[in-house]
Parts: sequence; structure tokens; C-alpha cells
Amino acid sequence: MDHFKNVNDTYGHNKGDETLIHLARILKAECRKEDFVCRLGGEEFVAVLPKYSLLEGTELAERIRSKAESVNSPTGKPITVSIGVAVYPEHGSHFDNVFQRADEALYKAKCAGRNRTMQQPDDKPGSSFFYARGSCGA
Repeated sequence: MDHFKNVNDTYGHNKGDETLIHLARILKAECRKEDFVCRLGGEEFVAVLPKYSLLEGTELAERIRSKAESVNSPTGKPITVSIGVAVYPEHGSHFDNVFQRADEALYKAKCAGRNRTMQQPDDKPGSSFFYARGSCGA
């Protein structure tokens, strides 16, 4: 979630918690039963999407990003998210490698202005993984 600290600072931690729950519900509604979605901490969420290609994972990430932005949150303001997408096994043979590549794509999204989805270049089939966290020099 972009600028989550500002949500807590402006509206209070209760509204911040409600906003996280709101985003989690969007993630749950958009992902399949076999997908694994969790909050990593702070403003960070991760999704492991078995049998998704890079294109499918990116399309899902973009639907989530768009829905979060278009639906008012508990603060009455849209939620913006930056998402990085990577695919197993093309971006790594181990979880940590793919996670790192998704994190790199996320960093690019944040540095490119936030509220966008970026992917590691590759369109081979595999399992998608996306990760949203961090900031670009802020």
C-alpha cells in the first residue's frame, strides 16, 4: 500500500487498521482458493499464485491495483498500491530468488511514481508471485 504511514498519521491507527482490512478483502476477493495471500507487516502484502504465467499474475495484480484505487477505503480516500511481479522458475529456482525479483520489480514501480504494477521481463508459463512493500527514497 502506498504511503500507509500517512494514513496512520492523518486518520489514526484505527482507520489504518480498517484500511488494511479493506485491502485484504480486495485481495481475498480477487485471488483463487489455491492462492496464498498474506500480510508481511506494515504496508506489505505478498501473494503466491500457483500455475499463473507472468501475464496472468500481472493482470491479477493490475485488477487488484485498479479495484483498490476505485473503491473508497474507510478513510473515504482511494487506496493506491505499487506491485512487483515475478514468476517461478523463470526468475529463480528458490522462493527467496523469486521473492527478490518481485521486490526489484516493486522498487521499480515505486520509483516510477507508485500506484502501478511492474513485472520482471519474461512471459513463460510458471507460478506468479507478487509483492508490495517499501519505498523509493522516501
